[in-house]
Amino acid sequence: MSIPRRLSRLPAAAAGTTTPSTANLAVAHEGTGGRPSTAVLAAAATAAAASGRASECQSLLLRMSRRRGASRLDIVTSLLASSPTPQPQVFDLLIRTYTQSRKPREAFEAFRLLLDRRVPVPAAASNALLAALSRAGWPHLAADAYRLVLSSDSEVNSYTLNIMVHSHCKALQFDKADAVISEMEKLCVFPDVVTHNVMVDARFRAGDVEAAMAVVDSMVGKGIKPGILTYNAVLKGLCRNGRWDKAREVFRAMDECGVAPDVRSFNMLIGGFCRVGEVDEAMKFYKEMRRRGVTPDVVSFSSLIGLFARRGKMEHAVMYLKEMREFGLMPDGVIYTMVIGGFCKSGSMLEALRVRDEMVSCGCLPDVVTYNTLLNGLCKERRLPDAEELLTEMGERGVPPDLCTFTTLIHGYCREGNVEKSLQLFDMMLQQRLMPDIVTYNTLIDGMCRQGDLGKANELWDDMHSRKIFPNHITYSILIDSHCEKGQVDDAFGFLDEMVSKGIVPNIMTYNSIIKGYCRSGNVSKGQQFLQTMRHAKVLPDLITYNTLIHGYVKEEKMHEAFNLLNIMESEKVQPDNVTYNMIINGYCVHGLHSAEPAPSEPKIWKTNPNRPKPPALPPFFPRSHPPSGGAPPTLAMPPGGGPIRVLNVAEKPSVAKAVAEILSRGGMQSRAGRSRYNRVFEFNYAIGAQACHMLVTSVTGHLMELDFDDRYRKWYSCDPVELFHAPVRKAVPQDKQDIKRTLEEEARTCQWLVLWLDCDREGENIAYEVVEICAGANRHLNIYRARFSALIPREIHDAVQHLARPNKLFADAVDARQEIDLRIGASFTRFQTMLLKDAFVLDVTGEERNMVLSYGPCQFPTLGFIVERFWEIQAHEPEEFWTINCSHTSDEGTASFLWIRGHLFDYSSAVVIYEMCVEEPMATVHNVRNQEKLKYPPYPLSTVELQKRASRCCRMSSEHTMKVAEELYQAGFISYPRTETDSFSPNTDLHAIVHEQVDHPVWGTYAQRLLNPEERLWRNPSNGGHDDKAHPPIHPTKFTTGETNWSEDHRKVYELVVRHFLACCSQPAVGAETTVEIDIAGEQFNASGRVVLAKNYLDVYRYDSWGGSLLPTYTVGQQFVPTTLTLDSGVTRPPPLLAEADLLSCMDKAGIGTDATMHEHIKKLLDRCYATKDANSRFSPTNLGEALVMGYDEMGYELWKPYLRSMMEADMKAVSIGTKSKSEVLEGCLQQMEACFRDARANKVKLLDAMGTFFARSNRPINETQPAEVVRRCGLCNASDMLLKRRPTGGFMVGCGGYPLCRNVVWLPGSLAEAAVTQHICPTCVPGGPVRKIQFKFNRRDIPPNYDVDHLGCVGGCDDVLKELSELSRFGGHNHTATPVRDKMYRAWV
Repeated sequence: MSIPRRLSRLPAAAAGTTTPSTANLAVAHEGTGGRPSTAVLAAAATAAAASGRASECQSLLLRMSRRRGASRLDIVTSLLASSPTPQPQVFDLLIRTYTQSRKPREAFEAFRLLLDRRVPVPAAASNALLAALSRAGWPHLAADAYRLVLSSDSEVNSYTLNIMVHSHCKALQFDKADAVISEMEKLCVFPDVVTHNVMVDARFRAGDVEAAMAVVDSMVGKGIKPGILTYNAVLKGLCRNGRWDKAREVFRAMDECGVAPDVRSFNMLIGGFCRVGEVDEAMKFYKEMRRRGVTPDVVSFSSLIGLFARRGKMEHAVMYLKEMREFGLMPDGVIYTMVIGGFCKSGSMLEALRVRDEMVSCGCLPDVVTYNTLLNGLCKERRLPDAEELLTEMGERGVPPDLCTFTTLIHGYCREGNVEKSLQLFDMMLQQRLMPDIVTYNTLIDGMCRQGDLGKANELWDDMHSRKIFPNHITYSILIDSHCEKGQVDDAFGFLDEMVSKGIVPNIMTYNSIIKGYCRSGNVSKGQQFLQTMRHAKVLPDLITYNTLIHGYVKEEKMHEAFNLLNIMESEKVQPDNVTYNMIINGYCVHGLHSAEPAPSEPKIWKTNPNRPKPPALPPFFPRSHPPSGGAPPTLAMPPGGGPIRVLNVAEKPSVAKAVAEILSRGGMQSRAGRSRYNRVFEFNYAIGAQACHMLVTSVTGHLMELDFDDRYRKWYSCDPVELFHAPVRKAVPQDKQDIKRTLEEEARTCQWLVLWLDCDREGENIAYEVVEICAGANRHLNIYRARFSALIPREIHDAVQHLARPNKLFADAVDARQEIDLRIGASFTRFQTMLLKDAFVLDVTGEERNMVLSYGPCQFPTLGFIVERFWEIQAHEPEEFWTINCSHTSDEGTASFLWIRGHLFDYSSAVVIYEMCVEEPMATVHNVRNQEKLKYPPYPLSTVELQKRASRCCRMSSEHTMKVAEELYQAGFISYPRTETDSFSPNTDLHAIVHEQVDHPVWGTYAQRLLNPEERLWRNPSNGGHDDKAHPPIHPTKFTTGETNWSEDHRKVYELVVRHFLACCSQPAVGAETTVEIDIAGEQFNASGRVVLAKNYLDVYRYDSWGGSLLPTYTVGQQFVPTTLTLDSGVTRPPPLLAEADLLSCMDKAGIGTDATMHEHIKKLLDRCYATKDANSRFSPTNLGEALVMGYDEMGYELWKPYLRSMMEADMKAVSIGTKSKSEVLEGCLQQMEACFRDARANKVKLLDAMGTFFARSNRPINETQPAEVVRRCGLCNASDMLLKRRPTGGFMVGCGGYPLCRNVVWLPGSLAEAAVTQHICPTCVPGGPVRKIQFKFNRRDIPPNYDVDHLGCVGGCDDVLKELSELSRFGGHNHTATPVRDKMYRAWV
């Protein structure tokens, strides 16, 4: 829809709303080509008021008040002249028009003019004026108006009294409020409950709780019953002043006084407890509110959402946000900002940006606080290009950045080391007339100091003083620390003296910086002497102080002094930590002092204080003389004879073993077969350091061992699935890898060393320990080392073997914990939902329905949850029409399209009113023109997740296929290891050499030459993405090629992507000039932006990114023009698109679902299980089966499909890998939580059945899950398995051997049984034959004789006569304990 521009008259839509009445006077006058005079409008307004059309009158008065050059005197005079007798209602509306337009001063002037002319003003108008002046914060003008009211004998009422009391109480002028009350009482206007409520609230705001409560008591004394507003004011004041017990007491007293608490009462208490972090108390009152049937409002949810967002419990915050919408409440900008802040704090930026998009789609525009919150989160995540785009978006939306915005960005770039950009932002801030504060200067000074530019830091110091901004404690600490880093201790002391002279007391961090400076400059002894200065200043040394000094002494090989400090620490009750002990131990190991003075030293460490922690125990196969992983590099243990030693090298794949052998032997290796025909053994001679070695290189094929349950739990119907949370598990070599195991054992027996060439990530470390277990079992004297490499190229391989390290047990433990958690959770839930649902419904999702498995995976299901949640968002979206004003201006230089700063409005009437104002006064005035340089930064170095995302977007390749191709390129030596979380290069990486290898490429070789040419100034060190897995560098090319003959097109695409990405991240950002023009039309703001690219830089090689814009005509500030077009256009909101594969990978990455190496596998599993489908555009939709499963669990209230549980598990795995949590601690916590979820899910399985019933038809097959298997006794026939109670397909019960079909022992139970459950009661008669648990039977009354009880606790061991008799009476009578062919067929059908 588009309404055409009309400059001579009102727009058609608006004009249609004006009735042909007195207002036509104004319109008719306009039709003559002129504007109606004030007198004409006054006459029309008076006529409208006389006819009772108050809204029309007020509209005309509003137009009069907005006229340029029309004073209040002109307006009042015109209104008086328009009628022979004054019309009170006209002047009432005039005062109200001014006050409603937020012009209280103009209303006061009009009021005074009317009183001067002795025009009676109604009490409602004078009260409106008093209220407006009070709200505007002008109590002196309100007091003047009040005096005018009293002096003119105008009518006053209780409302007048309450306004004035409120005005004085607002300024805490209680004596003036009392004076007003006295004056009004003389006029027979007495304070009411509202008056007292105002005074109660003011007393509480002043912090005088006793005086406030005294006001309440005086109310009761005057016979005024406190109402709900009084109690709410009291509750608010008590909570504000921290009187929680009194607040609870008042809340209880409300019921006794017959005053039912309302939503505000509960909000006071919930909000108060949320502010102080009392979660339990806040939740108690929230539940009480729901119990009483009081519907929570926006404030209730705002308090709870804010509390959980601050605490990082985002699953609870999102839950209440969802519950809020269920109540029909729309979150406002503050609530959205709190949720965004919570996600930013927890590092979930994708979720934060998703909430921002949801906020915008709901018509709630972000303000500067929202943007600052997002900027802070992006800067913490080191996503500075995204932060730049967000800053641009702020400008486009007309949200001006504030001081906090610039300081946040400056801090982000300083952390990144890009001080030049920080200074540009600083200059931009000054250009926008934003005055920096001490935080801004501290951030810049710290950034300069980190770059070692103390000269620039001193310039900032001088600039700060010139602006009369004085340094604080942090400023001095930064400068002291920086000078100490450079060893300039004297300069640091100068700052310390100045700091003390200005009355700023140094803290322990400042003193530690001085001591660190002494140690760096080689004056450790002076640093120790400085301890006396600290003690004199009453600052006690802490652990960091002593560790710094001990580290200094260890570097100087003064171990005796280091031990003395250890004893001083003990005397001052400063507990040494692992770092302290490791420094001393490593000092002995590195300096070779362990044989020089072990006797006097070791007792001081380990025996002086028996409570000191012992050093971590090393595995039995590690030599005691070497520190564990993370300490000094190991010294290679040499054989006593000095001759060549045999070294067994084990790689993760046969292709890697062959590549390593070819590189180390330079092609001179010999090959022989191992026990496994796929894993050959390569032999050659090599020297590691000065040691001659005979190298044997072989391999495994991924994991050598598998984790599984004991045999008795492996079959689906062998036990209740809940038992799998505690069932014994074992890790063993499967049958198909026994040959590999025998090869490793045979070769290990003849070797002295074992070198592990597994992938350098957690999974590789776990495989390494599987290899160690096999090899060390065959030869416990092996010396075990770890080769760490990132690419199968000679430089990396030779460097790895010459710098061997130790394997990291913590990494292996983290994988062990994850494997066990995934096995137990996956097996239990998979069995549960498969047995429950597969036979209950006709699942038309696969051709092999009877063999299908409805699997559940801790990573797989949250991944499905992302797909279903987006699908539900699209389904739930209801298109909503909105209106926006579009403006364009065409000149000789081109056309500029201006966007409305409001974006759009959902209220048509409001949009039309604003559009009418713009059409009436269409002259546009340029009030700001900003020209600034814009940079588009190149991408961060390439990680695995980013490779998958970019290959999906740019090459149209699935994540699974991308990883397959990347793995083949890696094994062929063309790219580095493709499974890495790292997105920052080490300073030691020779990036120029990698670029130089690409200069001969026919496509991007020219760009590589430009990149290496200093005159081009194109080179820029890659940005730091903020992630480092400490195992592999980012993915980069390792060997030049123009394409191999055996490559597919996808191999070429992936290799090209890796090379172009690497060249781009080493390049300068693209440079553009952006112009933003802001105009004003009738008070409404519009802006237009144009951009021109000045230098493409990295965009020349990185064809996957684009950046452009349009040119704007030239505008100057103050320029005025009439728009070429000015239209009111409509549109509708649109739902978000389905998740693309790149989007899904981003969701998984941000939520911590899976690892970089397994994410593609989880996505493929969803497709294989028919839980989701992928269309031609690589966008995912859930199948009916996938949606039904998520819906069922969602209805249960357990968000098992949400990422939060898995994110916590992944965080626990990381904690295990760094040693802050133990493997057993994590296993216990995770499994306990998930077992509780499982039990609840099974108890609420009807909701899962209902959800499935929504999508699938019921089948006639019986549900196997109805009663889980329960152990009754040990099978007496095979003595290997348990006898289990199960329901048969026919509905009857049986006790059969879990070893079927190997063992066919079965006990058929009476067909009259309705229910049966195994108890913990042991039959005393059948004990000699093995314990037999009794079964609680419940029979159908109609199927048994009347002399038998319906309930019976019986035994199937043969001693129960009642059970025997009922079996004979049953229609299935005659069964015995021996299986027949017919019964065997029935039993087989059950299994």
